[in-house]
Amino acid sequence: MQDAVASIDPLLPRVSVTTLTREVSMALLPQRVAAIVTGVLGVAGLVLAAIGLYGLVSYGVTLRLREIGVRLALGASRADIVQMVLRRACA
Repeated sequence: MQDAVASIDPLLPRVSVTTLTREVSMALLPQRVAAIVTGVLGVAGLVLAAIGLYGLVSYGVTLRLREIGVRLALGASRADIVQMVLRRACA
């Protein structure tokens, strides 16, 4: 295309020719970057929340370790203990 224009009038400035896909891609680049940054920050927040929740549940289990041992010795099932711990974590 550029050669055809240059053969007609060599003094015309050369214009870069790109595809519509490339132009749209470049126009949407800021939105894509913003979406990626938002996604990464969301995943980081989710990971931090999971670590915090794990720490709280672990601390609660540590505080009630003797009680859990007594309940297991008296015949409570592991499912009952897990249910007790999760119920306490959600409250």
